[in-house]
Amino acid sequence: MNDTIQALNNKLFDANYFTLRNNDQAQNYLEDYSIEKLIPKIEANLMELNDNPEGNPMVEFGKIDDKKFIINKIEVLNHRWIIADFSNGDLWGEVLLQYFIEEDESLNFKIIQSTLYPKQ
Repeated sequence: MNDTIQALNNKLFDANYFTLRNNDQAQNYLEDYSIEKLIPKIEANLMELNDNPEGNPMVEFGKIDDKKFIINKIEVLNHRWIIADFSNGDLWGEVLLQYFIEEDESLNFKIIQSTLYPKQ
């Protein structure tokens, strides 16, 4: 049983390796910010963009068959990058974003690259 628990803990650690919560260097870079407040703020800002009638502007793809793309899942990787999953209900993709914290503590996002998977 202990071996199984240790194996699961190791898998969990590996799965969370590329996250801001587990990246001490990125956290040190953001020393002026509480990670536990920043991550939800980033997530909320990106999810609010889903309200745009044309779809989330952080998804490079416009509406397809009159269905807008929205971001579903977000992972803050470090002090600069975010990966997000998006869909329009029929098609799915991922986007790599860069984020910046401005002096007034507002957030700015920039698309680095995205991919849209073919319909299966």
